[in-house]
Amino acid sequence: MIFGCGCPIYARLLVRHPDLNIAPFTFNGSLAKLGVREKLAAEELIDQWTVQFLSGQHGKPDPSAFKTVAQAIEDYLAEKRGTLDAHKESTNLTIQKIAGILRPLAPFLCDRGIVYLKDVKTEHLSVFQETWQGRLRKNRESAGELVRQPKSQLGKQKNQEFVKMFFRRARELRWIPENPAELLLAVKTPRIEVKKKTAEEKQRLLEAIPHVFPNIAQAAMAFVLIQRYSGLRLVDVVTLRTDSLREDGLMIVSQEKNEQPVFVPLPPFVVELTRNLPPKSREYFFWTGTSTIKTAVNDWSEKMRKLYVEAGIEGKRTHEWRDTLAIEVLEGGGSLEDVQLLLGHKSRKTTEKYYVTLTKKRMENAIEARRRTWDADAMAIGPLPGPAISESPKPGVAGTHVRPPALGRSSFATLRNRKRAVRPFVALRLVGHAYSVHLTEIPPGPPVRPAQNRGCFQNR
Repeated sequence: MIFGCGCPIYARLLVRHPDLNIAPFTFNGSLAKLGVREKLAAEELIDQWTVQFLSGQHGKPDPSAFKTVAQAIEDYLAEKRGTLDAHKESTNLTIQKIAGILRPLAPFLCDRGIVYLKDVKTEHLSVFQETWQGRLRKNRESAGELVRQPKSQLGKQKNQEFVKMFFRRARELRWIPENPAELLLAVKTPRIEVKKKTAEEKQRLLEAIPHVFPNIAQAAMAFVLIQRYSGLRLVDVVTLRTDSLREDGLMIVSQEKNEQPVFVPLPPFVVELTRNLPPKSREYFFWTGTSTIKTAVNDWSEKMRKLYVEAGIEGKRTHEWRDTLAIEVLEGGGSLEDVQLLLGHKSRKTTEKYYVTLTKKRMENAIEARRRTWDADAMAIGPLPGPAISESPKPGVAGTHVRPPALGRSSFATLRNRKRAVRPFVALRLVGHAYSVHLTEIPPGPPVRPAQNRGCFQNR
């Protein structure tokens, strides 16, 4: 084995077989094309090729059988990029997001002596998850100093989904014999509480706009009202095209997140306000079109944060406009299918995930429907026969209901021994949250001898 320049960029290999009738195995090329960029990894790879050749597996080795973690990640990103629209800026953002999660995996594993994808274990991925950190944010209390935020549970869950997708695809392509990511324990996230903005919060937001944005009050007012009545995501409002405005609403040909078309109706006064709004550019209402979408979204997100602080509702997210619209539609008698169409969800599962929890009005309807089944049961059973037995019957009141006393082991034994002497008709009736017991006596038969203890080894 000879490395042309002392590194694994280029190598020449010649392995002779003991059987002279078998042609020697040769390799003369760049190992970097196989994803090998370290000398130690190159030596290990060539050792495996040698063993493979001498053990009877003749011919050139299959590079995919020795795919490194780094090369597998790059191949996956290239494949993923080819499935997305190359003309959309969101495509580059998506690839950057996936790469930011997967690429640190290669040096992490390399530090632990893992170079090839086939050698990755579930334990390695579990430790890798602990290295995830949150974003850098400005510390507003210390003159804008950047502070690393802890990774939220929801953020860890999203990262784990990307890792699982990568290894699932690697298994489908036969890069690895088993998928180590499928055994990862799911990241537990707190229950997402869906809330809607109150009428007071809506009013305070609108009243604060002239004070916060005196120069762009009309644009800010239109921006907030479009979010309020359309439920569009922040990025879709920022990139709202001037040709999307209709007489009765907005027609979005392709949403940025899922590329799904959606039509959202708007009140006439919002349509009129938007039509009279001087657009930011020829094609967009709120975006110049020259900066990146990410920059424009961050700019408007910061504007909305200032507005919420001024209105005294800090901590609320602009995404809650979508929740508000969904809850209002459901409380108005709409279905989950209606919410799915209005919010532009690609799958019904997404709608069910966040909005299947019943709102107050829907819960009341469900409880009322359940009570109707009680009435049906009562009508089917009809009136119960016989007088009711009460501990302290009130004079002139028939069928007084009492909660039955608790029965111990001796009480049950007494009832068992007397079941032939007293044959009661027992009926349970649900009254409020208690059960009432009605016993109707039948004339006793012949006396019954008490049960005798025949020993634990006798037939019972």
